[in-house]
Amino acid sequence: MNSQRDALLRLLTDEDPRTVQLVKEQLVRAGPAMLPELEELLHADDETATKHVRAVIHEIRQHSAEGSLTSFLRDFGDSDRIEEACWLLAAALLPGIDTPHYARLLDTWGRTLAGRAAGLRNPVERVAALRALLSTELGFRGNAKDYYNPGNSLLPSVIDTRLGIPISLSVLYLLVGARAGITVHGVNLPGHFIARHEDVLFDPFHEARLIAPSECAEILAQQNLPLTPTQLLPVAPRLILLRMLTNLLYLFEQRDEPAMKRRIASWIRALEPRSPLGNRGDPP
Repeated sequence: MNSQRDALLRLLTDEDPRTVQLVKEQLVRAGPAMLPELEELLHADDETATKHVRAVIHEIRQHSAEGSLTSFLRDFGDSDRIEEACWLLAAALLPGIDTPHYARLLDTWGRTLAGRAAGLRNPVERVAALRALLSTELGFRGNAKDYYNPGNSLLPSVIDTRLGIPISLSVLYLLVGARAGITVHGVNLPGHFIARHEDVLFDPFHEARLIAPSECAEILAQQNLPLTPTQLLPVAPRLILLRMLTNLLYLFEQRDEPAMKRRIASWIRALEPRSPLGNRGDPP
């Protein structure tokens, strides 16, 4: 084993760049099964070799995560597994991210909320409990200053920075609420995603303030659209996920990153093969 390890280290430090690239490509093709051996190589006392090994590990994890996400999206159907989708999306775009760590944070917050909300019968009071925990104490709010940062759409980044866009923050409220027995739905309002608990509408982007249907009508009026009752109904998890991906596609189009745009577009096709990519919908 040591001789194989030493031979691999020699190849990764070869003076011929083509040799190094060929070795790295072969290691990537070996896939996740190669990860334990590669992680051992990270302890080698050679900066050049460890740099190449890290790059290979990164690429293997990225390819594996992208494959898992694509398979998941193809089978999503009418599933309600929006949380799993968020973790897989983060793993695909942030290879090596410790998603279980973030899930445990949600578990902790959910337990805290459950203790506070026990016995609350009024939906307004339950939304107030959500707001007090997530907005007032933990500081989650809309990222108005850097709205078009892709990290605003990735749940681990949102948790780290306490900043997000309307849909990602609504999903956060949904997931923490579910852990406390408080059902929160997304509302796919054109131009500004919001949330609802029972018949109470609220806006996670603006510190979970309550929002009246008349205010929703004003948001739509700015787009020359009428408010219809169906626009305030809960949206299916599939459509939440589709809008999240469409938002990311829009962001990478604006940033002129064609490789990222192709990856996001492929995931949209996997989720909704008939989705008209020419119609980008609302900016995030």
